[in-house]
Amino acid sequence: MEQSSSWINPELQRKLLVRLKDAFPSGIHGDDLRPDSLDTKRNLLYLEQHGFITLKMSPSVSGQPSIALATITMKGADSLEEDGGLTAKGKMVTVRLEAETLKALLAAKIDASTLPAEEKSRLKTLLSNASDHVLSRTISGVIDKAIEHGPGFISAVQSALM
Repeated sequence: MEQSSSWINPELQRKLLVRLKDAFPSGIHGDDLRPDSLDTKRNLLYLEQHGFITLKMSPSVSGQPSIALATITMKGADSLEEDGGLTAKGKMVTVRLEAETLKALLAAKIDASTLPAEEKSRLKTLLSNASDHVLSRTISGVIDKAIEHGPGFISAVQSALM
């Protein structure tokens, strides 16, 4: 029989994370988190398995381990930040292309287009003479147009270079 995942409670998880963040670096003793509720205990274990908190367990009278201390991790703290904190910044990718590489990429797209040869030649001349500032503005315009209109890529290059 398949177990229901209805015990996974994002609202409860967020409340637990906020409490743990407020207590950082000390953490919160298990009894203060009310882990006697099966749903709370499950959600604490779930957060630990995903690396959002650490749990220190201790033996109990019943023989089942109980939560002695819960502490938020950097991943858990970052998950509460609007911008994703340092975790998100660590996943950011910065792409840098040299001006000549960008010009070569654009020239190849111009060559592959269905524009008349004279127009291709004119655009490639404009492109080869473009300053870094003009090229940067062109690329920004091309990306904006490509996102908005997909197939209108060549028209975006043409408009941006003029």
